[in-house]
Amino acid sequence: MAVRVARNSGLLLFSRFGALVGRLALVRLAAPYLGPSGFGLYALLFAMTDVAVTLATFGLGVILVRESLRDEKEAPAHLGAFMAVRAALCLALAVPVLLAVQVTHPAPELAWAIRIMVFHGIGQVLLNQANTIFLAYERLSYQCAVTLANIALTVLLTLGAVRMDLGLLGVLGAATLGSWLVIPAGLLISFSRFMWPSWRPSLWRFHVAQGIPVTASNLLSRAYSRVDIFVLGGLRGKADVGIFNGAYGAVQVLMELPEMILRGALPVAVRLSHRSADGLALAYQKMLKLMLALGLPVGVFLALAGDRVLPLLLGPGFGESALALRLLTPMIVLTFPNRLFWYVLLCANRQTLAAAITGIATALNLALDLALVPHFGVVGACVGTSLAEASLFVMGLFFVTKHVGDGRPLTAVAKPAVAALVMGLVMLVVRAHTNSLWVLAPGAMVSYWVASRWLRIFTRAEIAQIRRLSAEAPAEAPIARTPVPD
Repeated sequence: MAVRVARNSGLLLFSRFGALVGRLALVRLAAPYLGPSGFGLYALLFAMTDVAVTLATFGLGVILVRESLRDEKEAPAHLGAFMAVRAALCLALAVPVLLAVQVTHPAPELAWAIRIMVFHGIGQVLLNQANTIFLAYERLSYQCAVTLANIALTVLLTLGAVRMDLGLLGVLGAATLGSWLVIPAGLLISFSRFMWPSWRPSLWRFHVAQGIPVTASNLLSRAYSRVDIFVLGGLRGKADVGIFNGAYGAVQVLMELPEMILRGALPVAVRLSHRSADGLALAYQKMLKLMLALGLPVGVFLALAGDRVLPLLLGPGFGESALALRLLTPMIVLTFPNRLFWYVLLCANRQTLAAAITGIATALNLALDLALVPHFGVVGACVGTSLAEASLFVMGLFFVTKHVGDGRPLTAVAKPAVAALVMGLVMLVVRAHTNSLWVLAPGAMVSYWVASRWLRIFTRAEIAQIRRLSAEAPAEAPIARTPVPD
C-alpha cells in the first residue's frame, strides 16, 4: 500500500509541479504583453471560468472513483451517469452565458473572449473526466502525461500568439486550443484502454444527490480560504490584505502536498473499505500518522524560518508577513490531518457530514474575523483562521472516530512531535550562529530525518501490518473493462 500511495502521489505532485511551472510561464508571457488592464481582464476571465468548472464538475470525480471501485460490474453505468450529469451542467452553464452575450452586445473583443472561455471551460471538464478514469485505475502516468502535454502546448501556443501579436483573443485562444488538442488523446485512452460508458438514467439522480454535498464542500473550502481577505479588505485596507496574503499564499502552496498524497491514496482506501470492515480504519490510522509526520516539521520550520523564506519568495517588501506566518502555524499543521478527514468521510459515504463541518468552520472563521480584525488587523485574521482550523480538526476527528474508527491521535502525534521538537531545537542553535537559509533548511531536514529514524515513527510491526493490508487490495483496479462497440 505504501509503495502504491507513494507512486501515485509522486506522479500527481510531478504533474502539479509541471502545471505550476507552466502557469508561471504563461503569466510571464501574458502579463507584459497584455499590460495591467489586459492582464486584469485575462485573470478575471480565468477566475470566473475556474468557478464555472468547479460547478460543472460537480464533485463527481471522487464519487465515480468510489462507486466504480466498489462494484466493478456497475462501473460503466456509473461512468455513463457521470458523463450525462456533467453534460447537462455544462449546457446549463454555457447556454445562458452565450445567450447573454448575444443579447447584451458587449464590446466585440469582450464578447469573443467570453465565447472562447466557454469552450475553454468545457475542455477542462472533459480533461477532468479522462483524468478521473486514470485515477480510478491508478494509471496516473497517463494523467501526468495528459497534464504536462496540455500545459506544454498551451505555453507554446501562447508564445506563438504573443510573437504574432494576436492580442487578448489570441492568448485566450491559445489556452483553449492547447486543451482541445489533448482532449481526443485523453478520452481515446480512457475509453479504449479502460472503460466504455453504458447508459442507465436511473443512476443519474443518484450521482446528482451524491455530488451536491461534495460540490458544496468544495465551494465552502474556497470561501473558507478567502474569508480573511474579504474581511481585511473591507475593514482594514489593501496594505493589511497584502501582508496577510503574503503569508497565506505560502500556506496555499503547501496545501498541495497533503492533497496530492491523499488523492493518490484514494483508490487504495476505497478498495480496502470495500473488502474489509477494518481496512479503512487501519488505513486511516497509518495515514493520520503520516499526515502529522509531514505537517509538524513543515509548521515548525516555517514558524522558525519564515522570516527568511518569505523575502526569498516574495521580495523584501513582505517582511511583516513573517509574523502572520508564525501565527498561521497551527493552521499549517492541522491542514494535513483535516484533508485526511475529508477523504475518509467520503470513503465512508459521509460526504454530507464533511460539507456540514466545512460550513461550520467557514462560518466560525467569518465570525472570528469580524470580531478580531477591527481591533487587531492581520493578527486577528491569523488567530481567527487558526482557531477555525482547530475547530475543523476537532469536528473531523470526532466524526471520523464515530463513523470509521479510532485513529489513535495521541499515539500518532507523539513521535512526530518529538522529532519536530528536536528539529526546532537544532534550528534555534543554528540561528544563533547564522541566518542563512541554505544552512537552516538542510540542518532542519537532516535533524528531522535522523530523529524520525531513531524514534521509528513507523515500527516494524506497523510496516508488516501495512503489507498485510496491501494484500487485501490488489494493485490492479477491479473494474472490468467493457468492450468498445463497433
